[in-house]
Amino acid sequence: MILVNCLAYLGFNDVKQAERITLAEYQLRLEAYELRSIRKREDQAYQAWYNYAVQATTGGKNPKWKYASVQKFLKDVGITKSLSAINAQYGRSNGNDKENTTKLFQKRYKEFRELKKRGLIDMQAWKGGG
Repeated sequence: MILVNCLAYLGFNDVKQAERITLAEYQLRLEAYELRSIRKREDQAYQAWYNYAVQATTGGKNPKWKYASVQKFLKDVGITKSLSAINAQYGRSNGNDKENTTKLFQKRYKEFRELKKRGLIDMQAWKGGG
């Protein structure tokens, strides 16, 4: 039974490798597998709840969507706040991503034109030779 579990659930692809596993390692890997399974079921439950919540409406006779946008839903469930904290930790900006991307593209394009003008970029290299 241990070999079957090793091959079916614990990520082993080789019988010889599975035969060399110690009982302590087997129990540890089995516990890790069970924790991954629990996490997967928990994620599925959250997904089902999110699907329900995002379809929620307010108002009786004239119902309106409770969440007019994905951003409002993410803010209400706390994901936006968590993402902001992570971004701050890694020095990334939280908003204006589109604006920042546009500015970065413009800056890089200007640099590209300058390098091309000075002859440092070979446009023939961009054509697929093959």
